[in-house]
Amino acid sequence: MSWTGDILEILQSSIKEKGMDSTPEDVKRLEALLRWMKDMIYTHKIKADVEDLPKKIIGNATTALTAHLNRLSVEGRSWTRKKNHPSSIKHSSIPTRVLYVQILPNLSLTIQGKTKSKSYYEKILVPFGAYPDQVYHLLYMAARDIYYKHFDNPSIYLNSNRKLTASRLTEEEAIKDLLEFVYTYKFQLQVLLSSTKLVRDAGILEEYTENIGEAEADEVFKEMEPEMTAGDE
Repeated sequence: MSWTGDILEILQSSIKEKGMDSTPEDVKRLEALLRWMKDMIYTHKIKADVEDLPKKIIGNATTALTAHLNRLSVEGRSWTRKKNHPSSIKHSSIPTRVLYVQILPNLSLTIQGKTKSKSYYEKILVPFGAYPDQVYHLLYMAARDIYYKHFDNPSIYLNSNRKLTASRLTEEEAIKDLLEFVYTYKFQLQVLLSSTKLVRDAGILEEYTENIGEAEADEVFKEMEPEMTAGDE
């Protein structure tokens, strides 16, 4: 992001000094790109929208994953999102084991299973910018896999439903436009989203986990992102 400051000023000074006609095309294109990025990042409304996008992605992925988990559940048991915690999911039979959907520094989404004392598994849920049909497939596959990781005896909880082929879940249809937008502009969004607080904090959390341990890093994350972690009911 420093390029939108120092480098952009240098390029603009160079273009002004040499004149537009004498400036190489690559320099003009780079200056235009950095100027566009600066406008995108520092324009108040766009900045607010960009800051909100990672949370929308997490929230929509959590909703769609919960729908898949419930479609695969035997009758009488269910998965629900936890109150005051928009990115967590619990099962009615073992509410102390919780699934958390989180964003990584590379913008991929990960699903992590936790109890109060420890994490018991983690896997990539959806890579950032995947084609919408691939996202739907990955959500279904993740939901099936969760049953085998979450329960000691998954056959008690998992029904015989297979992947939908002729239709989509309502929750999947609801995120179609968002998935297509992210897929189309994934490279531009990677640049913009890297400056958002949630993604920066994900990088800090990853570094802290390596250096001070997972439990301590979780406490740090609660301080950094209270709206994402507050409440555990």
